[in-house]
Amino acid sequence: MSVLYYFIIPEAILTVGIVLVAILSLQKQKISESKVDIQIGSLRKDEILKLSQGELKDLRKVVAIATGCLFIITLLVAVGTIIIGAINLPGLLICLLVQLLFSVMLGAPFMKRIRAFKQA
Repeated sequence: MSVLYYFIIPEAILTVGIVLVAILSLQKQKISESKVDIQIGSLRKDEILKLSQGELKDLRKVVAIATGCLFIITLLVAVGTIIIGAINLPGLLICLLVQLLFSVMLGAPFMKRIRAFKQA
């Protein structure tokens, strides 16, 4: 079994986070012209376009911080599992489960912050 399997969730978190930050860094005109449906939590594309430049910057910062925190935490779980020596199928399943639990539990406060932009 390859050690790389333990890093699937951290890689997915980092990839999605970088893409979202990149999209939020675009000008509003480019975002509105895109044919892609953009949604961050309950915040849809049309609601993102209604945000001011300052609010967009704050949203981008929240997404970047959430990405960094969740990436580091899930990465530490993977490294910890590998160091413990659980490089087998049960160890991988436990590692993925713990990573998912941490992502959901620690991602909830960030989703509340993002939901606050919808009400603004």
